[in-house]
Amino acid sequence: ADEFSVTPPSSYPIKVDPTETINFIVSFNPTSNGPKDAKVVFASSAINAVNGRSVVPISARRDSVGFELSRTVVNFSNVIEGQESRERLLILNTGTVALRWPRSPITIGRFRIEEVLPEVTQPDDRSEFTVRFLGGTAGTTYDTTFNFVDSVCGTIEPLRMIATVKSYIGATLRISTVSATTGQEVAVPVYISNKVNFDRTSVTQLDMQLLVNGTILTPTSGTPMGTFRADGMRLIPITVQIPTSDSLATTLHFNTSWGNDTSSTIHIDSLALTDTLEITRIDGGVLISDICREGGARLFQLAPNGAGVRVAPLPATGSTTAALTTIEAGRTTVQLVDLTGRVVSVIADRVMQGGTWFIPIDLTTIPNGSYYLVMTTPSQRIVERLEVVR
Repeated sequence: ADEFSVTPPSSYPIKVDPTETINFIVSFNPTSNGPKDAKVVFASSAINAVNGRSVVPISARRDSVGFELSRTVVNFSNVIEGQESRERLLILNTGTVALRWPRSPITIGRFRIEEVLPEVTQPDDRSEFTVRFLGGTAGTTYDTTFNFVDSVCGTIEPLRMIATVKSYIGATLRISTVSATTGQEVAVPVYISNKVNFDRTSVTQLDMQLLVNGTILTPTSGTPMGTFRADGMRLIPITVQIPTSDSLATTLHFNTSWGNDTSSTIHIDSLALTDTLEITRIDGGVLISDICREGGARLFQLAPNGAGVRVAPLPATGSTTAALTTIEAGRTTVQLVDLTGRVVSVIADRVMQGGTWFIPIDLTTIPNGSYYLVMTTPSQRIVERLEVVR
């Protein structure tokens, strides 16, 4: 009741003559939001006054209209020339009345405000909207302001939108993913596409390092052998000439073999660029299709007392040494076999006693590539991989 006040036409008591009308002014001065109820009680000698009183109920309500933006400044910094950028913002309804927003996109210069969802923001709720920068010219700064106006009282909240644009010279470097069976040569295309502003640079080639699973893929047919690492990965240096149009840039060639996985990613490990180019990298790979994938991985481990063969150094160049361990007397053969199963050389074929033997291997006439040393004893057959790299 303290939020209501009554102003009489004159001081009390007030005399009302027959057929006379007097006016009382009831004022509502709310201090908080929400519905308010009160009663105005008139004490009079009227015949219809109950117990000498007439009661007039009064109902009123206070609402507030207000909203805020989650950010009042949107800064699109260093957007690549010719590309768009966007940001998501919130409208927060801080009042007690639902607010409605424009349904259609609003374009202001190189900016667009779109997707205000939901388009009606309920009290204590929020709506999301997108501010999109439509792209611009390098070296130019775009700066404009849009006023959000509520649909009830016309309250204004300004949103400032700023964008700077940087020069862009770039392209997409994509390595294909192909399927192959073991023991075959596979060709993997490499493409350069989506070239932008290459007329601003003198760069004509890309120098990169590729990383592949060396137990599965061995370079051949002009693809550099690279370096076979102790972890089984192979690092391959490749130089790609940039074509004048979006097209095939080069083709990688590999021999496939059984390895420690069912596929190998061809990962672009690094790019050496002589200019401020921005290259989007898409890795490729080779999927081995003739390997049974049912039942999960199978792991094999030699018994600690079993026979074995180890080769050092690896990768080998002109020569290397095989360390043979046997646990039984009898005929033992050691053969150098290529990825197709062809016997390239017989390293040893003799009767051996149990123990460790060191046998030098001459590789001067052996072409670069991946091979296997196959040791066969009277009861066991052991295989060790050997890489020849010059």
